[in-house]
Amino acid sequence: ATKLSNIIINEMGFHFVYRMQDETGAPVSAIVRAYMIARSVLGIDSIWEQIENLESLICVEKQTELVMACVRLLRRTTRWFLRNQRLRLNINKSVRIFAPAVAELKKVIPAIFGEKNKINYQQYYHQYIEQGIAPELAHDLTCTRALFSSMDIIEVAQQSSISVQKVAELYFGIGEFLDLAWIRSQIIAHPTENNWESLSREALRDDLDWQQRQLTMGIINLDHKRKDFMGCFIAWSESHAGLIERWRHILSDLKASNSLNY
Repeated sequence: ATKLSNIIINEMGFHFVYRMQDETGAPVSAIVRAYMIARSVLGIDSIWEQIENLESLICVEKQTELVMACVRLLRRTTRWFLRNQRLRLNINKSVRIFAPAVAELKKVIPAIFGEKNKINYQQYYHQYIEQGIAPELAHDLTCTRALFSSMDIIEVAQQSSISVQKVAELYFGIGEFLDLAWIRSQIIAHPTENNWESLSREALRDDLDWQQRQLTMGIINLDHKRKDFMGCFIAWSESHAGLIERWRHILSDLKASNSLNY
């Protein structure tokens, strides 16, 4: 128990467990299990070791930036397991199910992306390459942004008995079509003045993730032949053109606003 506590405090900071308790209401034992699952599923040990070995290539500030990207992903993934798998937090079983699926997802990135997401991927990837970072690590670091959604994608794939690749293609396609990444970025960047606003921000992000996940599952269920999910999504969007146009007007208004609030 002491060893696990030291690992969590050293890697995530003293307040991590308290933050997870605030956000999820989970007991400490569940938080520790969820963290160890997230850590193993994402293969964070290997990535952090490679980042530590970059001392001769990049400055300390850049190293810290890379580590913090992993910390945010770990925190989000831990939270996902506490929200969605709390009663099933078996470390060995969860790692056995989710780790290969995460590896599969990373292999098909960025091929599964639409045009905008591919451009973003290439931008970050080439920045890392220019810093002298090896291609494999550059890919892993660039993937951290997409992996924030990985657990939802994997669970939808398991529930629908469809490959992770096909679900991910649809999931990110929906996000790009509806510009959900912009909404998500605004939620993440929104300043908070107290703990309640911080919890509200996390709840908003949870709601957005849940809506994207439910929409993905809904499109999958519409395609009874399970062959052309993107085609089914296009047909769905055409039949709901009025609602989508209304959504685009709302987005335009939000983007034109000088300030956004809860």
